[in-house]
Amino acid sequence: MKKIKIPLLYLLSLFFSVGPVLIYFFANIDRYVQTAPQGVKVTCGFALLFVIAFLKVIGKLKIPSRIYVFAIVFLLSYLLKDVLKDLIVFSMLALIGELLDSVCQIFIKRAKENALIDKTAQKSAMEIKQIFSGRV
Repeated sequence: MKKIKIPLLYLLSLFFSVGPVLIYFFANIDRYVQTAPQGVKVTCGFALLFVIAFLKVIGKLKIPSRIYVFAIVFLLSYLLKDVLKDLIVFSMLALIGELLDSVCQIFIKRAKENALIDKTAQKSAMEIKQIFSGRV
């Protein structure tokens, strides 16, 4: 159970980060994908948004310059322009998701620290056992 605790916390963190927005989106999907091209654009936009959120959650999102930030914002705005009508609701849900994610990150940090403490304790116990058994 200890080995899967941290990956499960990462999945929970990812769900908290994007879950509220996705739940609202799927509850109102008929408003956003009235035509096939709208559906394709919205799908691509949410796929890109999901990838960015996933990279952020696992700590791998390193954006080197503002050009990339504005390019991502432009691309997301273009792909999700039909969804942006509900920007206030989506931004509130994203804020709630980030707040829940920050709480989850605390638990991830503690779980990592506990795993490191356990690993160090086991290694120390093995070294002490070897010392007392005369194998040093």
